[in-house]
Amino acid sequence: MRNQLQRLHEDNKLREAQVIRLGKLLHEDPVNKERYSKRIIIHNRIINENKQTIQEIELKLLDS
Repeated sequence: MRNQLQRLHEDNKLREAQVIRLGKLLHEDPVNKERYSKRIIIHNRIINENKQTIQEIELKLLDS
């Protein structure tokens, strides 16, 4: 479980960096604005799902 927890944290870091990069592209390249917006939404959804899973795993680790 600890390995999974670490992978989720690393995945979130990468996705958060992608969201920042896509946010910059959103302003720099308005032609592809819709494409970048969709990717940001997907990354944010996965980040939130990962955070929820992280909380569940941490609770399980505390209980054991």
